[in-house]
Amino acid sequence: PSFYFRFVRARKGDVAGAHLDKHYWELKDAKEHVVGPDFKAAQRWKLWIPLMGCNQSNMLRVMPKSHNVDIPFDIRSVAGEMKPQIEESWLKFNEHNFVCPFQNTNEAMLFHDELAHLAPVNPGPFARISAELTIFTSERLEVKAEPLSIPTAHSIG
Repeated sequence: PSFYFRFVRARKGDVAGAHLDKHYWELKDAKEHVVGPDFKAAQRWKLWIPLMGCNQSNMLRVMPKSHNVDIPFDIRSVAGEMKPQIEESWLKFNEHNFVCPFQNTNEAMLFHDELAHLAPVNPGPFARISAELTIFTSERLEVKAEPLSIPTAHSIG
C-alpha cells in the first residue's frame, strides 16, 4: 500500500484539480506515487479518510460512475512538475457532475483509481487534513456499486 497525509491550507489554491489517480501512477516521474507493490498490480483503490477540519464545503468531490467513461486528459507542467489534468473543455461541460458523496464529515470513502475526483479549495478558516491509502490488487475486481462510504473509527460509539 501507499499511505500519506494531505494537508490543505485554508484559502489557498494549491489543491489538485480534477483528475484520475490512474494517470499519476502511470507518470514515471510522479514523486508522491513512486512506491508501489512488488507485484504487477491489476487495479488500484483509494481509501480517503477525513481527519481534521473537514466539512461539506472542503471535502473530496467525485463524479459517480466516471470510472466507466473514457475521460480525455493532458499532461502539463505545473510548478515545474508534470501533472495529468482532465481536458478543460470536457471538464467545463461535466463539472456540474462532481458531487460531495458524504452525508457526514466522519465518513471515509473507498474508490477505484479511474474515478474522476477533485479537492475543492478549502474556504477555511482552518486547514483540512486527510489521509489517503492506495490499495493494490493482483487481480481485477468487478465493481457493481457506487463509491463506498464507510464510517471512520472515531464515528463508531
